[in-house]
Amino acid sequence: MERGEQLKQQEEALQGAQKQKVLTEEVLKKEKSKTAEVSELKSKLEKEVNRLSEELKACRDQFEKDLTDLRDAKQLLIQQKLESQGQVDSLKTALEQEKKEHQSTRDGLSHREEAQKSEREQIEAKLSAELQSKEEQKKRHEEAEAKLNMQITALNENLGTLKKEWQSSQRRVGELEKQTDDLRGEIAVLEATVQNNQDERRALLERWVCLV
Repeated sequence: MERGEQLKQQEEALQGAQKQKVLTEEVLKKEKSKTAEVSELKSKLEKEVNRLSEELKACRDQFEKDLTDLRDAKQLLIQQKLESQGQVDSLKTALEQEKKEHQSTRDGLSHREEAQKSEREQIEAKLSAELQSKEEQKKRHEEAEAKLNMQITALNENLGTLKKEWQSSQRRVGELEKQTDDLRGEIAVLEATVQNNQDERRALLERWVCLV
């Protein structure tokens, strides 16, 4: 009677272990699926970071080129302004000399001086407009670069979080695989024990039948 009760308990333990094995395998399957999803998302984020990094580099290169062009244009306009100023100064000197020598040519020289003054003012206005345009372009480049840097920082933070989740999932998968292996061993031991007990019970029944 005690052996039968023991056998029943062992069979119940075996069934419980088998149920635990099934549940563990289901959890393991879900964890592996989650790990695969995290890995895929991690890969997508890494590609997005690389794309934004390349876009930022291209933006910086274009900004450097535009800045160089601005410096060249500024230098050229300054040079033109200096040349124009030199011409105006020369004309003023010539005008003063001609005023002394030829009073009749005053009006003509005055017109030339006004023309040079107008040209100088146009060059200065052009230089001012060009500088303002380049400053606005520089500001847009800086804003675009700041925006890209913020996006890259956010993506790197998300990537770090996903990396931690992926590592946690990997550890969980390892633990569940070990737990599954342990349960398989326990089930094998319980199955062997139940089989031995059944064999012993059968042998005792056969002996008892023979005695009767």
